[in-house]
Amino acid sequence: MKQRTFKRILRRCMDWNELFSIPIGLALFALSPALLRWIDPTAAAFDVGTLHAVVFAAAVFCVLKGAAWLTLRLDFPGIYRWLDDRMEEEILPGGKEEENECVEKGSSWRRVRLLLVLFSLYLLPLVALTIALL
Repeated sequence: MKQRTFKRILRRCMDWNELFSIPIGLALFALSPALLRWIDPTAAAFDVGTLHAVVFAAAVFCVLKGAAWLTLRLDFPGIYRWLDDRMEEEILPGGKEEENECVEKGSSWRRVRLLLVLFSLYLLPLVALTIALL
């Protein structure tokens, strides 16, 4: 039973390899007090409240990302509609040969890059301002 569960978790981790940093970070958080005390016996351990800062940062980033989308939608409604409705159809046509010509030409990719840069110009100042205020 335990071996099956471990294999299932390992298979899931292999499918979602982008998430490897989460268990590694949690393991480092759990093991670092012992390592720090081994190096310096007077060192203090991390408080569990440290993890709250990470959760708070993730929540704030989600709010800021939503605010960036909202301001992009209010400032440039046509660009927002294209990003929301048509980008996947033009860039990810579902593997059809005749529709892949727009990807090969590169015009759609240039448009996507430009619009993502525009989105980044909205998001990054919001993140920087929030960091400065905290």
